[in-house]
Amino acid sequence: MSKLSKNGSIPDKPVLPPRLYTQSVKIVAWNVVSYQSIMKKGFERYLKAEQPDVLILSETKVNEAPGNMLLRAQFPFQSWSISQKKGYAGCAILSKIKPLRKWLTLPNHPDPLSTKGRIVTLEYENTHLIGTYVPNSGMMADKGVRQQFDDALFDWIGELEKSKPVIWGGDLNTAPVAHDVHPRGGTWGVSAGTTIAERRSLKRVLNDATLMTDITDADLSDTRRKHYDAWRHLHGWDEEGEYTFYSMKIGGRGSGIGWRLDTFIVDENLIDRVAACDIRYEIYASDHLPIMLELNSDL
Repeated sequence: MSKLSKNGSIPDKPVLPPRLYTQSVKIVAWNVVSYQSIMKKGFERYLKAEQPDVLILSETKVNEAPGNMLLRAQFPFQSWSISQKKGYAGCAILSKIKPLRKWLTLPNHPDPLSTKGRIVTLEYENTHLIGTYVPNSGMMADKGVRQQFDDALFDWIGELEKSKPVIWGGDLNTAPVAHDVHPRGGTWGVSAGTTIAERRSLKRVLNDATLMTDITDADLSDTRRKHYDAWRHLHGWDEEGEYTFYSMKIGGRGSGIGWRLDTFIVDENLIDRVAACDIRYEIYASDHLPIMLELNSDL
């Protein structure tokens, strides 16, 4: 995907591929950068075209759960994790399917309240679904904040999987492999989101043997369950130049300079039920693009 339209309004009539299975569950994750901004750019037009069953939103920047009646009619079960800092971060999962339980922080984090606005976890009948807006280590004065979040998140995933498999989607703020960063997008291994520390952390969950082979000193257990980057698993290694984030500061969208920071990480017990995982290049109203996962199974 060499060049894309500049950020602007969502097309009047977005044309998106149909579901592969009529009874599947469609999950969308999107870093919208601002809920208020995306609403002004035609967010509802996108929802009408996509028809997701579950919607993970990152970087909402809201100070309270929005009262949009149309959105509530579409998604009656809404879970908004709102940052303690006003107008900052924010994560939400909006669902047509009623969850059994929800968490709006990382319960096992040393300071759970500090993770508000970064994560939502829902328990469904057969799965756990996690939506994240993982802290960007490059924008944090205290780099240890990111590592602490990672440690707690990956332990949390392990705890949840003792009862049900996990689907983790959203903005991971880490590029798993060099394929996922444009050659002019940054310095691999040095730029935030590509460092050994960040990818070693991610590999604690994303332990598909075909990925991150340059990390040899990670403390990994052979008894862990395997997880897959659903997009890479379905699209293979021939897919280069496919990204989900384009920096506005460098005009990345027009020049095709991007990063693949957003994806779905899927438990080995669910990966065979993933019918599709696609990047929505048709929707360009944020510096991130929506990603879609179609699961040929109930949540």
